[in-house]
Amino acid sequence: MRKLTRTLLAGLSAIAACAAGVLATPVAGDPVAEAATPYDQVTCGDAAARLFQLRGNGKELWYSSISGPAAAKPVVYGWRKVYTFSTTRPALAVAAHATVKGVVKLFVTDRDGGLRVYNFDTAKATIGSTRNLHTGNPAKPGPYDFSRLTSDGRRLYGTKGGQLHLMTGVTTVRRPEKSATVKTIGYPLALWSNAGNDQELLYTDSAGVLRAVDITTKGSGFTAAITTVRGSGWKQAAITSPGGGLLVRDTPTNTWRHLITLPTKATSTPITPHQTISTTHHTPNPPLTTPPDSCAPRTTSNVVSIARAELGTEEGPEADKYLAWAWPSEHTVTTPWCAGFVSWVTNHKAGVTSFKHLAVQQWVIAAREGRSGLRRVTTPRAGDLIAFDWDGNGDFRPGNSHIGIVDRVGANGNIYTLEGNWGSGTASVHRDVHPRNTTYSQFYIRID
Repeated sequence: MRKLTRTLLAGLSAIAACAAGVLATPVAGDPVAEAATPYDQVTCGDAAARLFQLRGNGKELWYSSISGPAAAKPVVYGWRKVYTFSTTRPALAVAAHATVKGVVKLFVTDRDGGLRVYNFDTAKATIGSTRNLHTGNPAKPGPYDFSRLTSDGRRLYGTKGGQLHLMTGVTTVRRPEKSATVKTIGYPLALWSNAGNDQELLYTDSAGVLRAVDITTKGSGFTAAITTVRGSGWKQAAITSPGGGLLVRDTPTNTWRHLITLPTKATSTPITPHQTISTTHHTPNPPLTTPPDSCAPRTTSNVVSIARAELGTEEGPEADKYLAWAWPSEHTVTTPWCAGFVSWVTNHKAGVTSFKHLAVQQWVIAAREGRSGLRRVTTPRAGDLIAFDWDGNGDFRPGNSHIGIVDRVGANGNIYTLEGNWGSGTASVHRDVHPRNTTYSQFYIRID
């Protein structure tokens, strides 16, 4: 069976079979965050944080970058204008969603409620192509007139009318599958995705308050717990995070960085004093955006870094490389490829195991038998593999199983994953989240 219809599993998450990736329903967020990571233990995958900002009342897109944002001496490169929007459809908000093969995927909203994707070529520092996902007009506005927009690489979040909205089923080839109103949060100056903690979002307001947002499920929808991180002093919109607990904060004359972690009690929330990393990076105050999770704790497995770099890769010619290196006659539009993706990352790219196979069942058998450096573990960590058996009988048979890579484990046990062949339409490499206690089987594989 090539594609599967998602069903709710244990009332929490409807998840992909290897023969199909599908839209996850929400899983409750973890209430306790991971510890802050020191600067010298943060690594950034492409050694740069790429910053984007709208200027000129939404008519211009500007770009700059910070090489080694967690390094002892980051190099900050100046701003340049890289795109001019149509005067009839100026942009309202922009969110960097992911970097795929040297291209940053940017979601852009407009005042007519439209949604578009702009592909930024990192080598040329130019917009290479665009895709229109939804068009609105003044007489009949579309639903995407968000004045603040951000992405965590899996979902889009936007604000309008004082409300926080969440969009799921996000890809760069079609409009989001679902949208839900989460909570009233007012009108943020800055809104950005998490900085390597379990809370999904951070935002500032006109009073200079810095807050964190922990989104959880409520019935068939969502709600959010709001934590005050700092009660004053954060009256900027030009703030963003490339991940790893790292914040980039631009003032008109200085670029600062902070490290942050977010425990449950606001009074004990540690955030480092700012470090000035540039005095020449002159930045107006509109919101900043940068691709999420560009940076991560250095302790994160190389397997995770490789898999993260593939986020957004879609089946077809783009994803066929996951099979071509070992199975040249196979193609991702006809062959279930979640295990092929895992093989490509762990064997072909990371070189941490000699094992490869297109069947999830064979990965499980090899781990049970302790072959090729694979072994079963009961508690997963970043860089482990996670196999799923949807009927719960533990046979992991073809057509009823799936496999991915553990990106991280939340403090409440939720497992955040990177999975190939994810999506009910055109499958891709995508993020998902799974609770530990489910009606289906989970099998964890460590590569020694």
